[in-house]
Amino acid sequence: KNLASGKPISVQVIVDGTNSNTGIIALNYSNQILNRRSLKIMRQRLHSVFQSKLVPGIEARIRMLYNPELKSVNFMIPSLIGIILMIGAMSNTSQAIVRERDQGTLEHLIVTPVKRWELILGKIIPYGIIGLLQVTGIFILGITWFHVPFRGSVSILYLMTTIFLFASLGQGLLVSTISKTRQQAIMATMMFMMPAFLLSGFVFPVENMPKIIFYISYLVPMRYFLDIIHAIFLKGVGIPSFWQSFLLLTIYSFGIFALSVSRFHKKIGD
Repeated sequence: KNLASGKPISVQVIVDGTNSNTGIIALNYSNQILNRRSLKIMRQRLHSVFQSKLVPGIEARIRMLYNPELKSVNFMIPSLIGIILMIGAMSNTSQAIVRERDQGTLEHLIVTPVKRWELILGKIIPYGIIGLLQVTGIFILGITWFHVPFRGSVSILYLMTTIFLFASLGQGLLVSTISKTRQQAIMATMMFMMPAFLLSGFVFPVENMPKIIFYISYLVPMRYFLDIIHAIFLKGVGIPSFWQSFLLLTIYSFGIFALSVSRFHKKIGD
């Protein structure tokens, strides 16, 4: 109605600023669309013989949610929790088991009365504890030093972290079953990590990827974990708000962990 009567109008654009990269892209697109529309209106009014004066077209009022200043640190620090957790858990687990095999001590452990599942737990629990301590350190440092807002629940954060930790430990255990030397374990670990970096949304927004790459990214557990941890940190929401990512992360984590344990049982039984 205001537009038809020649009065200026305002358009509100609400952008999710959880992912600063995506937020900036959405902000730029919104400005371009509104500027083009406003310019078109201005041209129409210039050519109108009935318009006596020039009135501004569309005024954009953009509101950024959750990360109003689009600070990249608010996106990076929560993401580092997933990256460091994955690197530490995978590398330490795969290297520890392969090192035992190289030194010949794994065979000595197998012939002891210790059950195989107890052997596996004994190898992965220390690195799981180290991973949780790393998360605690990044969490405290991010809030106190970098002033990253935390609006969610600490208990939900550690629950999601523990589930993702199972996926990382399972991948490390799986690497140990296909590697005979520590050099092979390092290379295999890198083969797992590189797709996780590129397809998780940490480097590039997954929405901008080609369709086939976008669908492949569903196989990367860190994609779900980053969505969850950003929602906990910046949005302050609970599990009902990200239940799909939570469900897929849980299925993947325990699935890969069960597969790796099964392969490890078969490997040490040969």
